[in-house]
Amino acid sequence: PPVEAAPLAAAQVSDDIAVTPMGRRMAAVAGVALADILGTGRDGRITKADVERVLAERTGVSVTSGVPAWPAQVEDDAAVRSAGRFHDEELSAMRRVTATRMQQAKQTVPHFYLRIECAADAALALLASAKQLRPDLAPTVTDLVIRASALALRKVPRANSAWVDGRVRLYEDADIAVAVNTPNGLITPIVRGADKMDLAAVATETQGLVARAREGRLRPDEYAGGTFTISNLGMYGVESLYAIVNPPQSCILGVGAAVSRPVAAGNEVRVGQVMVCTLSADHRVIDGAVGAELLAAIRDHIEQPGLMVV
Repeated sequence: PPVEAAPLAAAQVSDDIAVTPMGRRMAAVAGVALADILGTGRDGRITKADVERVLAERTGVSVTSGVPAWPAQVEDDAAVRSAGRFHDEELSAMRRVTATRMQQAKQTVPHFYLRIECAADAALALLASAKQLRPDLAPTVTDLVIRASALALRKVPRANSAWVDGRVRLYEDADIAVAVNTPNGLITPIVRGADKMDLAAVATETQGLVARAREGRLRPDEYAGGTFTISNLGMYGVESLYAIVNPPQSCILGVGAAVSRPVAAGNEVRVGQVMVCTLSADHRVIDGAVGAELLAAIRDHIEQPGLMVV
């Protein structure tokens, strides 16, 4: 995450647990409860090294040493030696946590993927009208998909879930995490209770979260947790993506760009805007039928955006 580390000398105390700012942030990003960490710092406070130790114990991958992308003997490979000019970058502590979590997710979460096409003409028309009425607000495609996903999770509550300590945890609120690109990498601020917001409220909340994320001013409680994640790369022209599930959450939705395609309209063919949404899901938590029901509900809300305005 892009939040710079505060000096480790300034420990913070919350709920009677002493923890350094960096330790708190790393634990929040990694999804590790502070109560599960034995602090070895001064007066028993939890430090960055303590969080790294717990992550290494749980994943079998050393966060301190980084995540090995290639076998050690690759350094002797002739192709590597002749690869030309390059330079290596050291990973920040937060980037090591992200790398560890993504490797763990890809290796341990049994992913399956479902893809659906959504007619986007009505949604894009609604967003254009909203921009004319409220240029200062201007809801985006991401805002609309957040709202659509939150309402779909209300309809398919089994998908609003997580794999926690060998059990399925079912959430009562739709807290939607959104992948945001920042100069320091990806972070996922959370629109909490998105199922209880209208589209305008979602847009207002998202704008504030994205701005603080890119300025490195997010509080840990603004990006720790979440029950469902959305990654939208449509603004880069990407038509579809298969995202990695963000544990312990059971689902992540990849959103592509709206593109012009021939579509059937009765007995005629016309050019329409089509957007692809791809669901990546943890098969330990939900089955294909549940994922399909969720995707269909998301599509229905995108194709009938008037239902999401109120």
